[in-house]
Amino acid sequence: MGNIFLEIGIHAPNSFKEIDNKFKELKLEKDRSKQHKLIVGFENTLEHIFGTTFSIELQHMGSYTDNCAILPQYSKTGKLSYKDKIIQLGNINKIYMILGVDLIKESTPRELTAILLHEIGHIVNHSSQTILKIQKLFSNISSFIDPFNKIPIIGGIFFPLLLIVTRTMHWTEHVGEYNADKFPIQYGYGDELASVIHKWDLQYCKDKNKVSLLQKIGIFKDILLGSTHPGDSKRIKNIVNEIKLNYSKKYKSKRLNNILDYYSLR
Repeated sequence: MGNIFLEIGIHAPNSFKEIDNKFKELKLEKDRSKQHKLIVGFENTLEHIFGTTFSIELQHMGSYTDNCAILPQYSKTGKLSYKDKIIQLGNINKIYMILGVDLIKESTPRELTAILLHEIGHIVNHSSQTILKIQKLFSNISSFIDPFNKIPIIGGIFFPLLLIVTRTMHWTEHVGEYNADKFPIQYGYGDELASVIHKWDLQYCKDKNKVSLLQKIGIFKDILLGSTHPGDSKRIKNIVNEIKLNYSKKYKSKRLNNILDYYSLR
C-alpha cells in the first residue's frame, strides 16, 4: 500500500490545475480579510480533490512564514485509495495545513502546488510500517540518552551512541523525503519542485556566509549529526534521475534544463 500512488497515472489531473489557480488567487490578494475568504474556498477545493477535510492557517509572523507543513489526523477505519487518478485520503480524518505568506510571495503557483503535493506524498508513503517502526525505536532511544548528553563529561560518553541513533533516524527521514518527491514528479510538477529546491539552495548559500563563529560551531555539529533533510543538490539530482528514468517525455521545460546545467546533471 505504500506504493499505491505509483498506480495512479502520470498525467496531472485538471483538479491540480484548480490548486494552481487557488494559489494564484491567494498570491495576488493582499487584503487579509479577503485572503480569509479565499482560504475557505481553497479548503473546499482540497477536500473535493483528496476526499478529506482541510484546515488552512496562513502564517504572517514567526518561523513558518517561509514554509509549508501539513499535520494529518489519522483515522482508524478509513483506507488510502484513489478515484479518477486522484489520491483519496480516506485514512485521514482531517489535515491541518500551515502556509507561510513569504513562501507564497517567493514561489510561483505551480511551485506551491509542487510543495503541497510533496507534503501529500509524505502521507501516502507513511503506510510503510518498517520505516515507521525504525523511526519509533530510535526516537525512544534518542529520548532516553538526550538528558545524559547535556551533562559535560557523561555526554561525551553517550555521544557516539547519539551519533549512531541520530544518523539512523535521519537516514529513514531522507528515504521519506526522496519518496515524497516522487509524488509531484509523476503529476508533471517535477521541474517546479526542482526549481523551488534550487531557490532554497541559493538562499542557504547566501545565509551561510553571514553566520557568526558560534553559529558555525553549531552548524559543524549539525553536519556531524546529519540533517533531517537530504542536501538540496542531492534531492535535485534524485528528481532529475527520476524524471529521466520514468518521465523523460513529459519534461521539456527550459527551467529544468537551466537547473540541469547549473548542477551539471545533463
